[in-house]
Amino acid sequence: MQVVKILRQWQYYGLALVGLITACSPVPKGLEQQQLFVEQQLENNPALAKHQLDLGKLSIYSRSQGTPTLATVVWVHGTPGSWSDGAYIIGSPSLTDDMLVYALDRPGWGLSQAKQQGLDVSDFESQAHFLLPWFKQIKSMNPDKPLVIVGHSWGASLIPSLVSQSEDIDAALLLAGALDPSLAKPRWYNKFAGSVAGAWVLSQFDIGELLLDSNKEMYNLAPGLQNSAQELAAMGIPTIVIQGLDDGLVDPLNARYAKQHLPKSNSRVIELEQQGHLLQIESPALIEQCIRALLSQRFQDCY
Repeated sequence: MQVVKILRQWQYYGLALVGLITACSPVPKGLEQQQLFVEQQLENNPALAKHQLDLGKLSIYSRSQGTPTLATVVWVHGTPGSWSDGAYIIGSPSLTDDMLVYALDRPGWGLSQAKQQGLDVSDFESQAHFLLPWFKQIKSMNPDKPLVIVGHSWGASLIPSLVSQSEDIDAALLLAGALDPSLAKPRWYNKFAGSVAGAWVLSQFDIGELLLDSNKEMYNLAPGLQNSAQELAAMGIPTIVIQGLDDGLVDPLNARYAKQHLPKSNSRVIELEQQGHLLQIESPALIEQCIRALLSQRFQDCY
């Protein structure tokens, strides 16, 4: 369990460090409470099944809980992150009462690691290469039930690309995701971390290597969004985008970009006043509301 403890630490302190160096917003107090919730209620809870799907060069780790009476829901985290970022989603009794909820470690994060050293999976193409067969496997277990993908931050940015390549995803909820390539350029702290001096500074921390991996993903974000406008326009499934207007990590103008390109007939874009980046911590009840709104296609119920 020592590995799990270390992963929890880098996830918490990594997000804290990002918040501090951006000087955009304070780290939410709820982040530490979420970590305690994971350790006390989820990590060793036998009700949360553990899965490790072998995909050749990499295996994907996930946890699941619930009953797929209504749907299957998949949580996809941002960067840095792990399955436990969706703690209040997979740990919600009201949600798991009639839905089977999965929370995964994205390729390259947590326990979803490459079998060979040096395999880089930090770009959109590599993420999709491993995630698409994983989704196919999950969908095949309950093919008659809709599969809803819920992505946060970098995980939300991936969704239009994944949907464009998959028939297994039936609805999508994008939380605080960068979608506009012009707004996803590396910032000063990304450039600092990518420099020799920055790499040396980060190497002095126990979590330095993981923070550098996070920075590598951020550099791959903008190139991965080059087809974002076309992919958003082609989203033929029920889609809801939620963006906080006090988000210090993802530009709130991404919401306008989504509204401009998504089909109006099957989508809704919500901009929340006084909402920061960590929607899964600060607004889990809203996320559940919006999942149910997607399934009923009553978008007005997501508010």
